[in-house]
Amino acid sequence: MSTPKRKHFPLRIQRFGKDGWWYVACDEIPGLSSFGPDLAGTLKGIEKAGTELLRRQGRENAVVTVERRTAPTEDNPPMPAWQSVDEYELHEMAA
Repeated sequence: MSTPKRKHFPLRIQRFGKDGWWYVACDEIPGLSSFGPDLAGTLKGIEKAGTELLRRQGRENAVVTVERRTAPTEDNPPMPAWQSVDEYELHEMAA
């Protein structure tokens, strides 16, 4: 059994406006972005959009996941109010 190939792409994460909506984009994959009221849902949205986008481009086995680069700790909680671009990464996995 072979190990799936993985490609890593940084995410750009921004928060906008008084209500704090989130915008997540992967600059290395043109057109891939997600916008939503909470960070967790917006990250799930970019996973789904990324998988659909890559499959439409002919990568039938592509699965996109978002992973936090650093494990949560007491000093680095799992969902602070703001995330920098380096906190999360997009992973494309293909068989």
